[in-house]
Amino acid sequence: MRCWDRTSAQKVDYFIVNSKFISARVRKFYKRKSTVIHPPVDINKFNPKNKKNNTYLCVSQLVTYKKVKMVVEAFNILGLPLCVIGGGNELEDIKKIAKDNIQVLGKVTDKILKEKFETCKAFVYAGKEDFGIVFAEALSAGTPIIAYRKGGVKDIVENNKTGIFFAEQTISSICKAVNKFESNKVTMLSSEDIAKTAERFSIDCFKKKIIEFIGQRI
Repeated sequence: MRCWDRTSAQKVDYFIVNSKFISARVRKFYKRKSTVIHPPVDINKFNPKNKKNNTYLCVSQLVTYKKVKMVVEAFNILGLPLCVIGGGNELEDIKKIAKDNIQVLGKVTDKILKEKFETCKAFVYAGKEDFGIVFAEALSAGTPIIAYRKGGVKDIVENNKTGIFFAEQTISSICKAVNKFESNKVTMLSSEDIAKTAERFSIDCFKKKIIEFIGQRI
């Protein structure tokens, strides 16, 4: 299958990828160049001017590779308020291990999700994503991000300005990053300025880049 995949890839005229992370994969496995065009995100559905509270937020499918259970275990130690949103086969396990400072909501309505994104203190994520639309959505809500420093998130978050990265997918690494955020030793951009950084992922920007890409090659 690998040989067939590699051979088939050489017949492709152009590769468009959703992040630098995937561009590096195309270069490594196919020995081909690619163009990064970030996927479209509906950045206008969030209001970055809403007042923030003290609760951290994690939104994800609740499956093993997303590492949500690790985030919950970290906040069990930290004792800080955390809200977990999402469905999946780990939902019941996460509910069982979550302490009183953690609210596990499961799946919620779009209205509740919007409110949580706009009012949370920061968005916490420990998984590795090819791009991660959820990161761009958090930024468009004016919310800083605390995330694992691998994958497409590096295209989205600017360390110590719109978020904080942690280097390892471990409980201690998450705790260290959250404590750094809590210490106020890092000055994040304002909510409105954080939201402005998400404008490059807008639907209009995506359309413009796709049209330009095609127009230059026909």
